[in-house]
Amino acid sequence: MLLLIYLADRQKIMKSYHLLALPLLAALLLPSTIMAQTAQEEAAAIYELSGVKGGFVVHVGCGDGTLTTALRSGKQFQVHGLALAEDQLEAARSVVKQQGVYGPVAIDMLHSGQLPYIDNLVNLLVIDRGSDIQQEEILRILTPGGVAVTRKGEGWKKQVKPRPDNIDD
Repeated sequence: MLLLIYLADRQKIMKSYHLLALPLLAALLLPSTIMAQTAQEEAAAIYELSGVKGGFVVHVGCGDGTLTTALRSGKQFQVHGLALAEDQLEAARSVVKQQGVYGPVAIDMLHSGQLPYIDNLVNLLVIDRGSDIQQEEILRILTPGGVAVTRKGEGWKKQVKPRPDNIDD
């Protein structure tokens, strides 16, 4: 009798482990889907924080390109990712091609602390980990009223370029 109770309890425990293991196994087998959802949510949070509704977006330190492609949340955005290393460049370009957004999203290598843009061009500058862009450079490329968001820990810090008094809306 004790043996039957022991075996029945053991079966219940094993079923519980199986129920717990299924979601974990699914998460391990579908990492790109989970990461894509996270990148979409992060891009949405960046746009909510910045208030930017369209224009030219630059992502410095684009990593594997997942967040960069998510920043292209609509036709109103043109996105340019800047990789900090060769392996990031290749990975990000691969993601852009896989997502089918090459053209509206492009990836290049950042070779120095000077960003490759003319003055007052960028509406939203997203500065990720590993990049060290000087304040003067940020303000140089942002449009008046343009926004820079810089990753700080798990969140983002917002900075808005002031609009000169002598410029109309």
